[in-house]
Amino acid sequence: MNIKEEKRILRAKMLEKRKNLSEEYIKISDKKICEEVLKLSELKKAETVFCYVSTPEEIDTQELISKLLKNGKRVAVPRCEGKGLMRAYEIKSLEELQSGAFGIMEPKEEGPLVNPSEIDMAVIPCLACSKDGKRLGYGGGFYDRYLENTKFDRIILCREKQLLSKIPTDKWDQPMNIIITERGEYKMADKKLIGTFFETASSAVIECLGRTGMDYVIIDTEHGYFTEDSVVDYIRSAENVGILPYVRIGDFRRPYVLRMADIGARGLIIPNIKTPEQVKEIVSYAKFAPIGDRGFCPTRISGWGADQWAADNNNYMEECNRRLKVIPQCETKEAFENIEEIASIEGVDGIFIGPCDLSISLGVPLQFDSPVLLDAIEKILNTCKKYGKESYIFCGDRETAAVRLEQGFDAVACGLDASVLTAAYKDIVESLR
Repeated sequence: MNIKEEKRILRAKMLEKRKNLSEEYIKISDKKICEEVLKLSELKKAETVFCYVSTPEEIDTQELISKLLKNGKRVAVPRCEGKGLMRAYEIKSLEELQSGAFGIMEPKEEGPLVNPSEIDMAVIPCLACSKDGKRLGYGGGFYDRYLENTKFDRIILCREKQLLSKIPTDKWDQPMNIIITERGEYKMADKKLIGTFFETASSAVIECLGRTGMDYVIIDTEHGYFTEDSVVDYIRSAENVGILPYVRIGDFRRPYVLRMADIGARGLIIPNIKTPEQVKEIVSYAKFAPIGDRGFCPTRISGWGADQWAADNNNYMEECNRRLKVIPQCETKEAFENIEEIASIEGVDGIFIGPCDLSISLGVPLQFDSPVLLDAIEKILNTCKKYGKESYIFCGDRETAAVRLEQGFDAVACGLDASVLTAAYKDIVESLR
C-alpha cells in the first residue's frame, strides 16, 4: 500500500472519529486549546499572526481571532484562490469575512494582502496530528504549499483524541513546530533553544532579553544575589515578555525546590549533582504523583487555584509535571560517571553540561579543547539522545554556541547577561577612542 492510500484510509477513519466526539468534549477541549494558544511565548513576541477560520467541525478559532484582534495583533486569514493555492489577507473584524471555497469563511478579495515574510506565527488546522509534528489534512495540499519555505512558527491545533503516534508523510508534507491540545503545548525537539544566564538583578534586563528572540533565561540563584521575593519578580517579568524563566537553584533541599516550583519557574537547573540518588530525591520534590511526591497547594502559577486549567486537580498536577522541567547539571566527575543512570530517571527532562566545572573535575581545568573534556561532552550528548532527554550546554560565546548546536545539542545558554552587556559597551567605547 502506498502513502497516498494509507492517508486516504486514515483520513476516513479520523473523519468518522471526529464525527463521534461528544458535544461536551468538543466544547471543553476547544476552549482549553484557545487558552493554551494565548499563553504561548511565541504569540507574545509575534506582531502578525496567521490563523485559519474554523468550520463547524474544526477546533473553533473565532474566539481566538477575536482575542488576537483585541490584544492588538495584526491578524491574517487564508483565502483559497485556485486549485491547492491560497493567500493571506488582513482582517480587523470577523464581520469582514464571507462564505468562500468549500463553505469556509474567507476574507473579501479587496482586503490587504499579507505576504508570508510578514508573518511571525501561523495557527494551522488539521484532521489529525502525530506527536512528532506531522499533520494530516484534508488532501487538498493548500497548507503544505503555502507553508513551504516559510520561516515563521507553525502552531497546529489538535484535540488529544485526534493525536496519533504516527502519520504517513510524503516529502512535501510540512512539519509543525508546536502542537497545541487541551492538555497544553508539545514543542518539537528540532527547534533549537537559545538562552542566557541572568546575573544583573534587574527586571528591566529580563524585559530586554524577552525582546531579543531568546527562548529562555536562567535566573542564577547559585551565584547570583537573589532572594525568593526578587526571583518571583523576575519570573513575572519573563512571563510578561514571553521568555521562559528557568532557575538555577543554589540548594536542592525540599523547601528550595518546592518554592521555586510554586512561584513559577519553568525549569530547575540543579548544580553540583553527583549521584542518581540525589536526582531521584529532587524529582520527588519537583514532580507530582505518580512521578514524584510534590506537596499539593494552590500557588501563583494557577492564580491560587482560580485559573480554569487548575480547576480539575488531576489536570493541574499533570500540567505542572509537564510545564516544570527538571534539568540536573553534569559538571562533576561523579555525575559524568553516573550519567547513564541519571539520564534514565523518570522525571528528568534534560541534562545541562557545565564545561568549566566539568573540566576542573575531570582534571583538565578550563582546557576546553582537551580530548578528555570533548569526549565527555560527546558521551553526555549521546546519552541524552539515547534516553530522549533534552541536552543543554553553557557556551561562553556565539561561535562556541553555533558549534554546539551544529553538534546536535537541543539548547545553548550563551554567556552571562552582565558579561555580554560589559563586552558590548566596551566594544563601543574602544571603537570611539
